[in-house]
Amino acid sequence: MTPHDPVALGLSLPVWSVLPFAGLLLAIALGPLLAPSFWARHFGKVCLGFGLPVAGYFLFRAPLELLHTVVEYVSFLVLLGSLFTVSGGSCCAGRCARLRGQLRVLGAGAVLANVLGTTGASILLIRPLLRANAHRKRAVHVVVFFIFVVSNIGGSLTAIGDPPLLLGYLRGVPFFWTLRAMWPLWLTACGLVIGVFYLVDRRAHASKGGGRDPAAIREPPGTEGATRVPFTIEGRSTFSSWRG
Repeated sequence: MTPHDPVALGLSLPVWSVLPFAGLLLAIALGPLLAPSFWARHFGKVCLGFGLPVAGYFLFRAPLELLHTVVEYVSFLVLLGSLFTVSGGSCCAGRCARLRGQLRVLGAGAVLANVLGTTGASILLIRPLLRANAHRKRAVHVVVFFIFVVSNIGGSLTAIGDPPLLLGYLRGVPFFWTLRAMWPLWLTACGLVIGVFYLVDRRAHASKGGGRDPAAIREPPGTEGATRVPFTIEGRSTFSSWRG
C-alpha cells in the first residue's frame, strides 16, 4: 500500500471498522427522537466518542492518510463556514403562501444549493417558507420536502453543493464533471420529489388545516441583506437592503 492510497487502505480494513460510522449515523437519526434532552446536551460528546477510536486506529495504521484527511476536512470547514456566513447575512422577506410560490421556492432552492451549498440555500430559504405556513395545522410535510430537495438532492451538480463532491474535487475530479454527468438525474429526481410535494400539499390544502393566510399572500417578496439582490417568490422581483 502506497502513501495516500485510500482505495488500497479501504480494501485492507476489516468489516467491523464500519461500526463506528454506522453507530454515529444511528445516533444522529435516533438520538433526537428517543432522547432529545440528552442529545441536545451531549451530542458533541457522543460524536467524539465514535470518532476518537477511528482517529486512534488510523494514527497508528496510516498516519499520513489521517493527516491528509484532516487537511481535506479543514478545507471543507472553510468552505462550509464561508457559505454559512454569507447566506446567514441575508434574509428573504415576504411569504410564499400560494402553492405555486412554494413550488418556485423548492425549484429555486435546488438551483441555489449548487451555488451556496445545501446548507447556505437552506438557511436562506427556510425562513420565508416557515412564515408562509405558520398559520397551517398540517405543514410538517413542507419542511420534509424542503429538506429532500434543497438540503439534499439539490446540491448534486457542483463541488460546492455537497461535501462528498467537494472531496472528489480535492482528489482531482473536474469541477464541472458532476454538472455534465448528473444534470439529467438531478432534474429527474428534483422533478419527481417536487411533483409528489405538489400532490401532497394540494391534499393538505383541501383538508381542514389547509386554509390560506390572506395577509401572507399580499406580503411583497424581497431580500434583506448587506447587498441588494433580486429574488422572486410569486413571480415578482423586488430589491431590498438591510441597514442597521
